[in-house]
Amino acid sequence: MRVVNLYDFSENRFVAILEKLIETSSDKNKDWFPVLIKNYKQYCDWFFVLGPQDQFIAFSTIQAYQPRCFRLLTRCYIVPEFRRAVLPKFDKEMSPGSYMVKAQLEYLNHKYDSVFISLEHIRRRAAIMRMAKKIHFSTG
Repeated sequence: MRVVNLYDFSENRFVAILEKLIETSSDKNKDWFPVLIKNYKQYCDWFFVLGPQDQFIAFSTIQAYQPRCFRLLTRCYIVPEFRRAVLPKFDKEMSPGSYMVKAQLEYLNHKYDSVFISLEHIRRRAAIMRMAKKIHFSTG
């Protein structure tokens, strides 16, 4: 897997994916897609995970909150075939999210005081703690 930004992915390709998701997605956050197609340029650069033959796997962006404070993995979408229903207790696999977090931290190039990731629809402390451990492992 590799990560590219919006310029390398192609804005037209991104818009086409959003249009398709508007029509076909059964994702919990499917209401994002019509909004994103109108305001995706308001975010920091977008990041796309690609597989073999540039197969689209995932996207997310960085959202600026305050000066030098950023939310990573904002508007994260992962193609269903690449999602896992349960995050293992000691997960050391580089997932699409792991690749994007690393690329987003590199993009910010230490020009931040604070970065964070927030998770929607997760109400279990254990799941959040597993995610935090995974990101710590992935990014050092």
